[in-house]
Amino acid sequence: MSITKDLLLYFIECNYDEWLYEYYEGSTVVFY
Repeated sequence: MSITKDLLLYFIECNYDEWLYEYYEGSTVVFY
């Protein structure tokens, strides 16, 4: 299965805020 760059960017743009919120709420690890 192959994911195109455009599809990946679309997914990230649509889910980034929610993912980031859940990530910071549920983890003590921070990506720099």
